[in-house]
Amino acid sequence: MQLNTEALKALRLAGGHTQASLAERTGISENAYLAIEQGKAHPRVSTVNKLAAALGLTLDEFRSRTQTELVQTKAAS
Repeated sequence: MQLNTEALKALRLAGGHTQASLAERTGISENAYLAIEQGKAHPRVSTVNKLAAALGLTLDEFRSRTQTELVQTKAAS
C-alpha cells in the first residue's frame, strides 16, 4: 500500500514520536519504518493498520488525515 510519506511524518511528529519509537510501537524494525517514511518501501495493509493504531487512530481516521495532508500539500505547490 502506498502512503503519503509527508503526511505519515507529520502524524508521527504531531504524536511526539521518533522514528524509533513509532517503529517499536508498530512492531517493525527501525530500518523498515525509515524505508516506509522515505517512500522506499510500501507497507502491507496489516502494517498500515499497526501504524494507525500506534498513532491512536483508526484506519479510516489515518486514511482521512493522510488524504487531507495530501490535498493540502498539493494546494501549497
